Amino acid sequence: SWFRILKAELEYRVDKSEEETNVNAFFNDKKVGFILTGHPAILREKMNAAIIQDTLVEPEHRGKGIGKGLYEKLLEELPADVHELKGTVQDNAAASFWQGLGFTLDGNKISKRIR
Repeated sequence: SWFRILKAELEYRVDKSEEETNVNAFFNDKKVGFILTGHPAILREKMNAAIIQDTLVEPEHRGKGIGKGLYEKLLEELPADVHELKGTVQDNAAASFWQGLGFTLDGNKISKRIR
């Protein structure tokens, strides 16, 4: 099936620093999606939170589980003192995506306790 082929050719790569964790999805070595988060020390100390700064899956690759895979890989890679993810959404499709992962929507703000 196409799903098995996709899984075989899909790779998640992580870029981490003290203040951010970014996950990129590559299909046949072409970047097809990403999730960028910031978690500066002050935010982690005061709120134990990280901010989802941007997320994208290229339109031709949507609906194949790549966004969920990016999120799951992000959870594995975030610092242990990050207990909550927060962000904003720009449209209904983004809101639906995050709600499908268990995030609470309040206006255009999303949040989820992860630990």
